[in-house]
Amino acid sequence: MGTATTCDSAARDNWGDPSAPASVAACRGYYPVVLAQGDLTLVGGTGQGILLVAGDLVVDGGFTFYGAVLVRGSLTMQGAGGVLRGGVWASSASLEPSGAGTADVAYSACAVSNALLSGAPATPLAIRPWAQVF
Repeated sequence: MGTATTCDSAARDNWGDPSAPASVAACRGYYPVVLAQGDLTLVGGTGQGILLVAGDLVVDGGFTFYGAVLVRGSLTMQGAGGVLRGGVWASSASLEPSGAGTADVAYSACAVSNALLSGAPATPLAIRPWAQVF
């Protein structure tokens, strides 16, 4: 989704690329926040950043993701499996790879840190640090 010096962050299918060759290395530092409003099925490909799924997430066919994954519904890893490196939060999980595939979910402080720190930086409020709501 880019060249050695530019990364097309406006492309909807650009989820960053931690394994990009030198010819498209600019997207290695791009960690988008991806929001799926409902269920999401991922087959193949690579991404990084923060993945938010409002429904169920199915990972199939060797999809690889580095960063924070938050699933409101259930996480299912099936078929040829996939790789999730970072932090994964889901209401339930089913890791059922078939054939020669494996489901690989592993915590990585580095992947989570990269994803969370590359977003918009926190800045103090200019006027007051708090406000009473009620």
